[in-house]
Amino acid sequence: MMSDGASQVARPKARLHVLVVEDHADTASAMQKLLSLHGFTVRSVGSYRQALSTATEWMPDVLICDIVLPGKDGIELMKTMRQAYPRLCGIVVSGHADKQLMHKSREAGFSDYLVKPVQIDLLVHAIRRMFVSGN
Repeated sequence: MMSDGASQVARPKARLHVLVVEDHADTASAMQKLLSLHGFTVRSVGSYRQALSTATEWMPDVLICDIVLPGKDGIELMKTMRQAYPRLCGIVVSGHADKQLMHKSREAGFSDYLVKPVQIDLLVHAIRRMFVSGN
């Protein structure tokens, strides 16, 4: 199981670790490749369970997550991960521009909500802004 948030430390001079949780394999693969080209260390998984498993061995700095996932949804994933890692940053990427989902995602701990198809420059800017502002 995941450790407490105290084990999450900043990675000075290292590349930010980004976990992409997306159940559409082509979308996940494209995001992983593009984010890697922008200097991030990226892993992608397709479900809630895979995300939790990956986080126990490879703690991400940023969670980029779809809302609709097999099993539990992205909002539940963020709530669970934030219990263990309170400083985890997150961005929702969703096919739906739904104000209620946006509100729920903010309550769960996501900083941004981007609607698919996501422009990679907007996603990169959102990631970098979280770390410049000290979120």
